[in-house]
Amino acid sequence: MSRNVQTLMIDSGAFSVWNNGNEIDLDIYIAFCKKHLDAIDTIVALDVIPGLPGNRLSLTKGNISKACKQGWTNYMKMLDAGLPKDKVMPVFHQNDDWKWLQRFMDEGVPYFGISPANDCGSSIRQMWLDTCMKYICDSDGYPKAKFHGFAVTSIPLMLRYPWYSVDSASWMKHAVFGVVILPSMKTNGEWDYLRSPQRIFVTKPGEKAADKISHYNLLAPHTKKAVKRYFDSIGVPIGTSRIVRVEGKHKHNKDTENVIKRYEDHTIIEEIIEHGVSNDIKWRCFANKAFFDKVQELIPWPKPFLHLGKRGLL
Repeated sequence: MSRNVQTLMIDSGAFSVWNNGNEIDLDIYIAFCKKHLDAIDTIVALDVIPGLPGNRLSLTKGNISKACKQGWTNYMKMLDAGLPKDKVMPVFHQNDDWKWLQRFMDEGVPYFGISPANDCGSSIRQMWLDTCMKYICDSDGYPKAKFHGFAVTSIPLMLRYPWYSVDSASWMKHAVFGVVILPSMKTNGEWDYLRSPQRIFVTKPGEKAADKISHYNLLAPHTKKAVKRYFDSIGVPIGTSRIVRVEGKHKHNKDTENVIKRYEDHTIIEEIIEHGVSNDIKWRCFANKAFFDKVQELIPWPKPFLHLGKRGLL
């Protein structure tokens, strides 16, 4: 999510590759970025992940320091190769030494990433982010440069800090598992996008997620009507389907049906009559994106971080 325009940010995929025990060739990454430079707005610099996947004991001060140094070397190599400074984004990670964040400031990095750890509690992430602000905001709390939050799309965290942009995969993961993100509802029936959102399950009941999240079909009539009103306001259809048993082997037509379960001699399919959030992942992605688009409109930039010098949980 970035400032009211559609932009393309490209990431090296360093974390995913590290998690699989592989490495990225920086020269190939640079060549790809240069080839497509006109289409790319932001290039995440190739960072280095310290330690071993799944082994916290391998995360030592020494290998964190080594990773930070190599990450900075990679960033400088990308600039030296001709990639523009205003497009290349170095990343500061939780557990990195604070001197590297200060270096971003001293070197005049115009746009950089902030990456909280995903294996610690929200209160610890918040305290770390509060400390980050002391380096990257001025005495009035305003950001000295643009910064991006990796995996930061919780409403309280988006509101607390003056992000220029944020991202996470949660909106798409929700869509994959049949969940749509909705704004909270005020007592007067209006939608409140700046509180933690609601999530409802919209695909066919019977999945495990339905036990944890309210299903659209099981909502109280007045709530269901309000949700339908929200879907109408963003131009999203509910969709209609019917469940069909097909005997023998069945060739799946992904445009008109969803396979619910295959058996040895038959298949249970959801035959799509009208596409919508209940039966089409593309519509669920559209609905979830629409929610965050609205959140973006309502959060100004630049805005001050109002908690400099203060400590306290959300």
